Amino acid sequence: MSLIKALAAVGGLTFISRVAGFARDLVISHTMGAGPIADAFFVALKLPNFFRSITAEGAFSISFVPLYTEKKTKDGTIAATDFTNAALSMMMAILLPFSIMVMWGMPIVILILAPGFAGEGEKLALAVDMARLSFPYLMLVTLAAMLGAVLNAHQKFGPYAFAPVLFNLCLIVSVVFTPLFETQGHAMAAFMSISGALQALWVWMFIRKMGLQIKFVRPRLTPDLRRLFRLMGPGILVASVFQINLFTNMMIASFAGSGAISHLYYADRLYQLPFGVIGIAVGTALLPMFAQALADKNAAETQNLYNRSVEYMLILCLPCAFGLLIAADPIIRTIYLHGAFGGADVQATALVLMAYALGLPAYVLTRIYNAAFYAHQDTWSPVQTSIITTAVTIPLSILLALPFGAVGIALSTSIMGWVLLALLYRRAKTHGLDLRVDARLKRNFPRILFMTGLLIFILFMMRYGLEDFFRGTLPIRTLALAGLIIASILVYFPLLFITKIVPFSDVKRYLKRTHKGRIQNDRTQTD
Repeated sequence: MSLIKALAAVGGLTFISRVAGFARDLVISHTMGAGPIADAFFVALKLPNFFRSITAEGAFSISFVPLYTEKKTKDGTIAATDFTNAALSMMMAILLPFSIMVMWGMPIVILILAPGFAGEGEKLALAVDMARLSFPYLMLVTLAAMLGAVLNAHQKFGPYAFAPVLFNLCLIVSVVFTPLFETQGHAMAAFMSISGALQALWVWMFIRKMGLQIKFVRPRLTPDLRRLFRLMGPGILVASVFQINLFTNMMIASFAGSGAISHLYYADRLYQLPFGVIGIAVGTALLPMFAQALADKNAAETQNLYNRSVEYMLILCLPCAFGLLIAADPIIRTIYLHGAFGGADVQATALVLMAYALGLPAYVLTRIYNAAFYAHQDTWSPVQTSIITTAVTIPLSILLALPFGAVGIALSTSIMGWVLLALLYRRAKTHGLDLRVDARLKRNFPRILFMTGLLIFILFMMRYGLEDFFRGTLPIRTLALAGLIIASILVYFPLLFITKIVPFSDVKRYLKRTHKGRIQNDRTQTD
């Protein structure tokens, strides 16, 4: 699978997931706003996702995919499947008692994560109840993520990329069942766990379709698992450090007054749209491709993957970052200003979004460098850079939160991204990762900067001209925002081809490959 095709598959489905996520957030903002129930629910939402990011999408995936690819290449699919069964069974055997223990001690866990809730008995009780309802999601979504890692290792990215759509749909549907629960937050927390089961079942169907005999076996520590856990150790530290930073932000925000956690959440959801479509797509697609190129000892392909991923990231990410920065208020106003979400919430959330946008390019680029390290089975380098960055960021978050509240927390997160990128770049050069900038990227980089500057000017002028429309009714605001986005796309992307930043031959070659692939599939089905 080509890099463009992989990015299109993962990015496209991630975009659908993010759109479904916005629909979910519209429901939350309309019914719960940014009050105590919303704050309690967002803590319950983040808790299982914190551990999921560590056990599944973090440490497990980045360690498992290169090992699985290496074993499949050297020993065949059957041996790789046996390795998967052993890893899956061991992980489930660890997570089951862990989940029971956390649910039992949930009051203590919530006080650790959101100590500002200690003086608010009702909010604390709500968070504990909701977190207990949502925590079974951890085991179920971890199972889905582990099966998704197998599909990704076979460069079949679509099924697992679509799985989060089921999560968002379940939370939207939960509104119908709210009368059966104490609050809507309780209903959504319960449906989180239901969504985990649906995601695991969805990915399992595609595993079976491929003919892979994935099953639970008696847990035992094999030599391959020892090697996996040795690689996972640093991966757990990387994911833990990042998640600790997120929860530190939540702890600080819990002291920043009512609504601060919610403002951070709503802004982060918008920030996650470009980051998910671009950053996660790049990281997800690159890891198995890098791993396969290294297993095949194809240095030229490794260089090409690095340069094209950086190039595509710059082309897509820079306009998104400046778009969020310039149009933060109209975006928040159009999407969230209704129901319990008021004008003051719009202003607070827009400022947080602007602060987050400053770090978007850095975080997307770090996904590329992390994928390169993990493909080389070097999980320690990302650990060391993350620890250094977090040691700087936590005191910076506290320092900036004192005068600026949630905006200061978001700003410190963006600063952390640039510091992390600088450290990863330096470490890649000193640790022998042969990632050189090729002639095409050198030629296109100033062109991309010029095109981005031109787009910034157009966005700024349109934003100023449409100001009165963004103060109008919801239909008028929606049309104005749609016009702003469509006009930017119609200007930016054609100019990419005119200036030959993206050679039309690349797209033509991709379309030709896609057409040939469809013809071959049709012939296979006919035969």
